[in-house]
Amino acid sequence: MRPYLLAFLATIMAMTGCSSSGSDDGSGSDDASAVTVDSLRASSSAAMAAIESVAFTVSRSGAEVSIDEAGLVVFESADARFAAPTSADAVVAVLLLGNRIELGAVAIDGTLYLTDPLTGAWQDATGTIAFDPAKIFSPTEGVASVLADGLTGAVLESDVADATGLLYLSGVVNAADVDTLTSGLVSQEATARFAIDADTSLVDRIDFDTPIDDGVATWLVELADYGADVTIVAPDLD
Repeated sequence: MRPYLLAFLATIMAMTGCSSSGSDDGSGSDDASAVTVDSLRASSSAAMAAIESVAFTVSRSGAEVSIDEAGLVVFESADARFAAPTSADAVVAVLLLGNRIELGAVAIDGTLYLTDPLTGAWQDATGTIAFDPAKIFSPTEGVASVLADGLTGAVLESDVADATGLLYLSGVVNAADVDTLTSGLVSQEATARFAIDADTSLVDRIDFDTPIDDGVATWLVELADYGADVTIVAPDLD
């Protein structure tokens, strides 16, 4: 074979080798940008710490959980809004002596206002009931803190988002952090599953179970409308 042809073939092979070494393997993965447990916890914690507002629901099924010490008012669900840094309002569905009623709740800077279940009048209920709708987004112990420091044995189900664009992170949450995730209703260690938007790192929902006496309470926290215009004011007390 002529020398110039050998040189030409050698050049082609070298170019091909350089091109192959720089391309991916067809899997679409990139080690430098792959999602890991630590990277997802960090990005989601940062995203949740920076939110200005969010709409959320907290719902319970299964074993009953009361919001009062006497055990007469059983929590069912809450449709709520949060405004940073420490304000929230909610419509809370409860069972009172077997009858389903709705209560209004407003939490501002650690003060909780609640409507009387009989008269509907607003009253200062700080320290008298367990439910605090602002607690789940506390700057120091809320969802952002749980994601950053509160998950033991965290597991990422897949480093590829599902068809809805969500990634799933699960781990054991201690009793104090479950108290936060239930807005003050239950202090019981649980395994929680966080569904996190792959693009924004914002939490879409959280679900977990807590043993209550001889039963199990199943919890679902759903979040939406991040960044909406939300204004929360203290109610007039009668």
